[in-house]
Formats: sequence, C-alpha cells, structure tokens
Amino acid sequence: MRRSGVSLRWILCGLLLSWAPSALAVDGPMTLEDLILRAFENNPGLAAVEELRTEVEGGVEEARAGAYPQLDAVAGWNRSRNPSLLNSPDFADFVGEGFRPQEQEIYNLGIELTQTLYSGGKISAAVDLAEVLAQMAEANIETARLDLANSVAQVYFSLLGSKDAVAAIELQENARRQNLQTVENRLELGEATRLEQLRAQAALAEVRPLLEQRRGDIQVLEAQLKALLGLPRGEPLWVADFDRDLPSPPSLVALLDWARERRPELEDLGLQVESLGLQRTIKAADGRPQIDLEGRYGHQSRLVENLDDSLFADWSLNLGVRWSFFDGGRRRGQLVQLESRERQLALQILDLKRSIEVEVEEGLTSYRSVRAGWEASRFSAEAAREARRVASESYTEGVALQVDVLDAQDQEARAELAEIEAYHRALAAGARLARAVGAVTSDLFDKISQTNDLSQTNSAVDDTARRVAKEGS
Repeated sequence: MRRSGVSLRWILCGLLLSWAPSALAVDGPMTLEDLILRAFENNPGLAAVEELRTEVEGGVEEARAGAYPQLDAVAGWNRSRNPSLLNSPDFADFVGEGFRPQEQEIYNLGIELTQTLYSGGKISAAVDLAEVLAQMAEANIETARLDLANSVAQVYFSLLGSKDAVAAIELQENARRQNLQTVENRLELGEATRLEQLRAQAALAEVRPLLEQRRGDIQVLEAQLKALLGLPRGEPLWVADFDRDLPSPPSLVALLDWARERRPELEDLGLQVESLGLQRTIKAADGRPQIDLEGRYGHQSRLVENLDDSLFADWSLNLGVRWSFFDGGRRRGQLVQLESRERQLALQILDLKRSIEVEVEEGLTSYRSVRAGWEASRFSAEAAREARRVASESYTEGVALQVDVLDAQDQEARAELAEIEAYHRALAAGARLARAVGAVTSDLFDKISQTNDLSQTNSAVDDTARRVAKEGS
C-alpha cells in the first residue's frame, strides 16, 4: 500500500534542507524549527532508529546479489595414498606382484561458477521484499521524528511558559515593591498606618517563593530540552519566543484527510501487508523447480611447475534441476500462517484508522477548548490590569484603601499567570494535534493559517459575487 500525496519523508527532507544553515551555526536565539532540526541531528535515540536505514540498505544489496553469478577462486594441495587398485579382482591380470601404491601430491588452482537461472520468482520477490523493508524503515524513522518533534515542542512551550511567568512575576514584584515604597512614604507623612506597611511587606514577600519555583522549573525544562537536543548540560541554551497567534483550526474532516495522508504508522502497516505478500511468493517459489548452473575451470597437477600447462586443464559444466514437490505439508502450513498475519494486519489497519480518528478529534476538541480559555483569559487579564491601575491611582490620591490595592494586585497576578498558562497550554495542545495529524507543530500552524486565509478569500469572493448578482437583479 502506498500513501497518496506528498510523503512526510520528503516534507521533512525539505525542512532539513531549508534549516541546514541554522543547524550548523545558529546566530541568536533558537526558534522551534532550529530546536527540532538540532534534535533531528543530535538525538541519540533518533540516530539509533535512523541506523535502520543502513541495515536495510545492506539487506537490499544482499537480496540483489542472488541474481548475479557467484564466482570463487579455489586452490588446494592434497597428499594421499589410495590402495583401491590393489582391491580390484582383475589386479593380478595386468600388474605384477611387485606393484606398490605410492603416496602422491596434487596441486589444483581454478575458478568455480554458480548461477541460478530460474527460481520460480524467489529472487525477484526477495529483492522487492528488501526494498519494502527499506520503505518500512523510512516510515519508522518518520514516526520517531514526529515523536521527537512533539517532545521538543512540548518542552519548548513549557519552557516559554515558565519564562513568561517569571517575567510576569518579576513585574508584580516590582509593582509591589513600589507599592511598599508608597506606603512607607505615606507612613512618614502620617497618612498610612503600620498595619498597611506590614501588609505591603507581606504582599512583597509572597512573590519570592513563587518566583523561585518558576526559576527552578526553567532549570528542569532546560535540562530536559538539552537531553532531547543531545547537548551537554553545561552548554548554554538560548531559545526564541513563539510569536504566533493561535489560529482557528479547520474542520475535523480536513484534519482527518491530512492525517490519512501523512501518518507514517498507516504506511508502515500497509508496507507490512505488502511484505507478507512477497514472503508468500517466496514460500510458494520453494515448491517450483529451480535451475542452477555450476561450472569449474582450473589446472590440476602433481607438480607445481605444471599448473600453467594446458595439458593439465581441469574443467566441468553442470546444469541441474531441483524440484521439492512434496515436503509433508510444511510449506502449506507456512503459507497459512502468512495469510493469517495478513488478515491480522488488515484488522490492525482498520483499528489504527479508527484510533487516529479518535486521536485527531480529541486533539481538535482539546485545542479548541484551551484556545477558547486563552481568549477568555486575555480579557480577564486586561480587566485585572486596568483594575489594579485604577486602585493604585485611587490609593495614591487617598480615595481608596490599601486592601483594595492589594486585592487588585493579587487578581492581576493571577489573571496574568492564567493568561500565560492558557496560551502555552494551547500551544502544547496544538503540538499534540499536529502529532495526531502527522505534522510538525509549526508546519501545521502554517497550513492552518493558509487554509483560513484561503477560506476568508473565498468567502469575500462569494460575498462580492452575491452583491453583484443582487445589484444586477
């Protein structure tokens, strides 16, 4: 079974070619594409899977060798004494009683030829099978790359989320420090109380443990990302922001079409079915006649100096037919097993297709819900920031209580962290949706954006056409 459309293998190859300069020397922070490429080149787990390519290439070469003549250079030395002539019943009639067999030495030098002329299709099927195995290896490599790209994206988005959270908490810390300074200034003027000062100090102190926790998360996530990239722990890691809006996803039907086209697991199972068919061909060929050609040419002589004398030429040519027409049912049993495995794989393909449909639908639902939560959190964070600004100005003017300012600061901090977490959760959900579809995260987002732009363009064209038609009527 072959997948229609463009293979993910070639998409990844194109990505590798387009990212190759940045992989060698990245100037500035590393984008998600840079990180994925670096992981593709340095991750030892992926390298182990990619080594399958070399293994199967050797298997293809081995299978093709069966179609070519096999040539062997042979040489030997033999020393023997054979009394068989003395045991002949007619020995006394032509040899005297003084005859004694002597030891003799024989030298031989030559070339032997073996060539299968007809194998019932076994050799050609073996070559095809090796090539199918090579395609299966590529499908496994694609699967490993998708898994690795998804892992990199998940850690990357979590790292960005923690960094943004640290930045937001630091801003809160600075705002609370300024609030404390304001309270202390008013305390000196007798416009504030000691209780207000203690509250401001406590609010500032509450930020520190949360800040340290987030910084610890950054260290752990950086270590995880370096492990995925195959980088030493001591090497610095500088990552760029993922400055993209969260696009509205296309329909479930479109995503399922992409998944059917791009998921390498489907191709792998289809190739397994094809390989079993070729194995059945090979097994069936064992029950057909096989024709082999064997030949030998060389020199055989008692003396080494006579090995180049044509008088001592020694050659033979043999054409043989071998037919295993009955094996007690062994071959038939093997064919039944292969046919059963084919039916099992057909059921596995059906099950995998259904699992992919569920996975894509779950990924789409998760992305939509988290994206909706992010949109809601943006409005909440904006309102909380405005509320904190108004409370701070009102307190400075003496028309609001300090408790109002502290409450507004708490609400702003929670709202900003919620917005940051919702955004990066949506990115992570997008990465999982990309894996379900069989694409890299950025590739899927680009395709979604292109699809949405095309939909908007088509919608505008339709609106124009309807307006023109209405005006014409």
